[in-house]
Amino acid sequence: MSASSYALAIHTSSPDLGLAISHFSGDARSQVWNLGRDLSTHLHIHLAAFLQPQSWSDLAFLAVAKGPGGFTGTRMGVVTARTLAQQLEIPLFAVSTLEAIAWSTLQASNSPATIAVQMQAQRGEWFVGMYQRSLDGAGLIS
Repeated sequence: MSASSYALAIHTSSPDLGLAISHFSGDARSQVWNLGRDLSTHLHIHLAAFLQPQSWSDLAFLAVAKGPGGFTGTRMGVVTARTLAQQLEIPLFAVSTLEAIAWSTLQASNSPATIAVQMQAQRGEWFVGMYQRSLDGAGLIS
């Protein structure tokens, strides 16, 4: 990755819009907005403002939350990320929200244990996943 390469992450699988950008050498920031049903109205405005002071040409790749989550919000994030990646001619990686939470938790605890992750869905239901660090420690097994 060159000195001016950043990664941008987009999360829209919940009523919150989450954006993160990182240079992977200490220059990183993230922000979350609780937009609810206004996500479709404000996604592009927040995205353009959040990117500053970097520009689109500074991006080396994109990551997007692929769910689980609400259909409309998830679809908006995936379509936005896919369109940006195509236009910028950069790679796009889709990441499971539950797997990202599990990975972060296991990395922080450095534990090989199995972890159950849950996220509230609508109508009193839950999204649930169980993960364990792979034998080589480089990934997760679901």
